[in-house]
Amino acid sequence: AYAYWSTSRNRLAIDDYTKALSLTPDDIEIYLQRGQAHRNGNEYDLSIADFTKAIELNPNEAAAYTGRGVSHEFKRNFDAAIADYS
Repeated sequence: AYAYWSTSRNRLAIDDYTKALSLTPDDIEIYLQRGQAHRNGNEYDLSIADFTKAIELNPNEAAAYTGRGVSHEFKRNFDAAIADYS
């Protein structure tokens, strides 16, 4: 999945990350990576959903708040972005 993501083949990366989550559904890193891939593909709502799931699994995961904040920024939802950055 990472190889696809690092070469901007987001759809293939997302498919692989989704398969990985079927095996390890509580893996925060996979949600973070898939969230980034969704964001890179302009799928901001799906990106936000993945970062939110990572936050649910570990409320202390700063990368999840940052990732979600960036996705909110791209949607021009600045109040939500500020909340995630705070």
